[in-house]
Amino acid sequence: MKPTTTIIIAMLGLVQAATATIVLRYDEPRPYLSSIATQPGTSVLIPYYDEQGFRTKAFGSIPSQPPYNSAIGINGPNNSADSMRPNNDTAHMAVLMNGSVEIFHLEDLPFRAITIDLAEYSTFFSEPRTIVFEGVRESGGSVFTTFITDGIIEGGFSTDDFETFYFPPEFTNLTMLRSSSTLYAFDNVTLTIIPEPAPLVLLALPALGWCCLRRRRTA
Repeated sequence: MKPTTTIIIAMLGLVQAATATIVLRYDEPRPYLSSIATQPGTSVLIPYYDEQGFRTKAFGSIPSQPPYNSAIGINGPNNSADSMRPNNDTAHMAVLMNGSVEIFHLEDLPFRAITIDLAEYSTFFSEPRTIVFEGVRESGGSVFTTFITDGIIEGGFSTDDFETFYFPPEFTNLTMLRSSSTLYAFDNVTLTIIPEPAPLVLLALPALGWCCLRRRRTA
């Protein structure tokens, strides 16, 4: 392989290397949450949850004190056989009645939504839930998709309440993922960050391309 070609491939690799896939798991305590949040058998309303550069919150401004619009909460893993909440052995998020949720990068980096685990809100709402997600595009406009859960929820020690749903390919170059659907649980949101290419790399590529063309002409 020619040296110039090797350099171009290496620099393109630098542009792609910064792309990172992360999973929002909602499992760790946070200093701005109640000390019992994410602990087994708990259910706590929260103002927001920051993880790996992303923020998960309800629509609108963040209230300064509870009840945080009664819109979104976090449930610890179940530790009781008669628990009415869904279970996957870890903490997870819950969208309450009249609730909502939005997820975005704190530095406004565009991203792609890949998968999300969904379950019914509780055994009291065990019918299938229709959940509509909107992806707000960086270039303007939105894309939409609808997921429908199976309506099967056992709670307690069951670990089969959550299902994994895949976002369509159109859910890329997003600035926000959001939903105004209510009464469901979610966890393990898989996202891929799409960073801006390094400016110096982009400036260098045309020059390297010109060098390749010149080498061909003088060969």
